[in-house]
This record gives sequence, C-alpha cells and structure tokens, in this order.
Amino acid sequence: MVNTAYDTAGQSPAASPWAAVGVSAFDEVLYQAILNQPDAGAAGWALLTGASPGRVREACNRLLTLGLLQPPDSMGGLRAVDPRVAIRALIRAA
Repeated sequence: MVNTAYDTAGQSPAASPWAAVGVSAFDEVLYQAILNQPDAGAAGWALLTGASPGRVREACNRLLTLGLLQPPDSMGGLRAVDPRVAIRALIRAA
C-alpha cells in the first residue's frame, strides 16, 4: 500500500522543482520519506513508498550520486541533505 503522504508521482513534472533538475518522481518520493522518517531504514522506506527494497536501494544509490543523501558513517545510516542545500547544488550542477 502506498502512503499518500509521500505519493507525489501523480504530479506533473512542472509541479516539482526536483523534476526540473532531473530527479524522478519516485526518487523524490523516496527522498521525502527519508527526510521525514530518517530512522526507518531501507525496509521502512520501502513500506512508506510502496516499493520493493531493491527499488529503494537503487534509488538510494541515485540519490547519493546526486548529493541528496549523505553516505552512511560510523554513527548510522543514510541521511537526507537539507532540501534547500540539495536543490541549490543540483541547480548549479545543471
């Protein structure tokens, strides 16, 4: 079941600033889930987004590459980069 709080896939590309910088609708949904539930982990984010754990892992790798997630460190798992910082970096890179 998809948690509609994170279901932005129905938005048109113009409705999302993330789409304008090349972030897919699913990657945006996952980023928002990670931002709002940072301690849920991959299994929790899969439940929140209604996606398989494999799809979540693949999307996390893309988000890491884009700089939207911080890599795990000795203190814990993935963390979302502040959206204001992340979007500016993506715009500069575009």
